[in-house]
Amino acid sequence: MLVRVIEIVVVACGLVLPACKKAPTQVPVSCASCEAAACPKMFAGDDKAWGCHGLSGPDRSLCETFVNCVRSTHCATARRDPQPCFCGTAEDVPCLSGAANGVCKAMAEAAAKSTNPSQVAARFSDGDFPIKSAVNQIACDLAKCPTECQM
Repeated sequence: MLVRVIEIVVVACGLVLPACKKAPTQVPVSCASCEAAACPKMFAGDDKAWGCHGLSGPDRSLCETFVNCVRSTHCATARRDPQPCFCGTAEDVPCLSGAANGVCKAMAEAAAKSTNPSQVAARFSDGDFPIKSAVNQIACDLAKCPTECQM
């Protein structure tokens, strides 16, 4: 299952979403410094709760791919929320019913380890999946480091 999810990300970034190719491979130093100072405080010092750096292996890669897509497409900026990156123009109920069309949909599904829209949405807040760490890192970037992290 994990191999298939990673394939989806590679296909989505390489063929469907050319904006992903522009995603930074390294976080700007100013972003990393800001996150180090602000994010642990924002999430009560639980390093694993707020960002990709607390993960390893494929989970870290899935988390970073979603964060990079959000940063490079700015899909979370208008609402200060990563949900539009998954749902796109679909409202909540249609999004959860399979109409999600967000620019980072494939990366969100990969980080949630599911293509079921209800599971993806639920896993935005489930610490057992890389998407939760990504969502928290994005929340910190939006709230505390928007300029430094190019949000």
